[in-house]
Amino acid sequence: MELSIRLQNIANQVDKRRIADIGCDHGKLVAYLFENKKIDYAFVTDISLPSVKKAVKILTDMSVGFDWACGDGTEKITNDHKIEEGIISGMGGLEIIKIFQNSTVEIKDWVLQPQNNEFSLKKYLIKNKYKIIKDFIVKDKNIYYNILRVQKSNKKQKMSDYHIMFGKENFVENEYFSLYLDYLKSKLEKILLVLPKFKKGKIKKQLKWVQKAQKELRNNG
Repeated sequence: MELSIRLQNIANQVDKRRIADIGCDHGKLVAYLFENKKIDYAFVTDISLPSVKKAVKILTDMSVGFDWACGDGTEKITNDHKIEEGIISGMGGLEIIKIFQNSTVEIKDWVLQPQNNEFSLKKYLIKNKYKIIKDFIVKDKNIYYNILRVQKSNKKQKMSDYHIMFGKENFVENEYFSLYLDYLKSKLEKILLVLPKFKKGKIKKQLKWVQKAQKELRNNG
């Protein structure tokens, strides 16, 4: 089972044996995890019945231990499933926040890949005592993705907004990060050209952070 760069990097972060893939889509990620003996059990769920049925077919053909449901977020998962790690990929950051807010199941470890609103998601996680263990950027088919591994903690993690935005791991041997900063700088500069003056403050602050990150990366190199 070959995975895209995005999914391969998500798979690399999974380190528990009983997992739940929420928004499993076609099921290739879970199939890969079984194939490479990284997991013993999976619960696959998706709000789309046609999607989750694709995953069910692949996993049934593999004769592995799994359960499935068509549902929204974690609503069909209970503590009886004994899930050790959850995976949510390909959803917006605000949508992931809603899943966490509505969840009644206890899952300590998570691998997350938000499509947008990454900063808001990370702020929410820290506020709710999730420790960010890994936070890095990958590039797949000219699109940049933020991948997170987080764990429930007893206290709030202390981290500046600057490092919440960029992730500390990105400053250490990440082949994609320099390109990502160039892309982000260009994007923010284009936004500034069309924004009215009274709306430019937030974007200017983000641009200064990008420039600071570029300088920090050069110094580390």
